[in-house]
Amino acid sequence: QQQQQQQQQQQQQQQQQQQQQQQQQPPPAAANVRKPG
Repeated sequence: QQQQQQQQQQQQQQQQQQQQQQQQQPPPAAANVRKPG
């Protein structure tokens, strides 16, 4: 049980870091999104 809790905490920290990076670098407009043809 303790191991599982530790893993969850690590995942949460990683997610927060990713979100911060995304905020700093604005994603290109309509670059990743595929328009329906």
